Parts: sequence; structure tokens; C-alpha cells
Amino acid sequence: MTMKTFGLNAFANAITHGIKCAEYVESLLSDLPGWEIITSAKLAIINFRFTAEGHDPDTLNKTISKEILDTGYAMIITTRLNNQTVLRMCTISPKTTQEDLKSTIELLNKIAHKIIQS
Repeated sequence: MTMKTFGLNAFANAITHGIKCAEYVESLLSDLPGWEIITSAKLAIINFRFTAEGHDPDTLNKTISKEILDTGYAMIITTRLNNQTVLRMCTISPKTTQEDLKSTIELLNKIAHKIIQS
């Protein structure tokens, strides 16, 4: 029913948009110190983590995820890849803008630095 209602082009455009959004997030993160891309943007999903000397990266990223979830601003969850806890962002929503993504990464970075300074 959904395919009939919206059409194949709408689905293709939504998928392309999600992939481009994930690629944009990857470019933002690659410019920030301390952030590490674990898996490149693929199919609107990107996995990454924050590392800081003197902090356990698994605990640090779990805390970053919890804190951003507590704000209600974005749903950045954790997953385990290559035996490490990483953050996962899914950018599939067709309503997501580059400004939304930039603001989310800025908030993640602010949270990460607040945690390591406390």
C-alpha cells in the first residue's frame, strides 16, 4: 500500500537522502578531534565513538549516549562492534536536515567534553 501511495521515486529519494545525511555526519566527525569513525556511512547508518586519554572508551560512549538520550534531542544509541562500545546514528528520516545533523554533532561534542572535564 505504501509503495502505491508514495511511489518508487519517493522511496528512492528517501534512501538517497538518508545515505547523504550519514555521509555528512561522517564528514563532520572527521573534522573533530577525539572522534573516530568505526564504520563509514552505509545505508544511512554510521558508527563512531569518542576517545579521550585517561577515560575508558566503552564507559565514555555509554555515558555520552545516555546523556544525549536524556536531553530528548536525538536518539544516539550504543552498539558493540569489534569488541568495543560505539555510538550509532541512523539518518533515514526524510525530515532530517543538515542543520539538524550539525546541531546533533555539536551537542554530542559538547556532552563528550563536559564528561571528560568533570
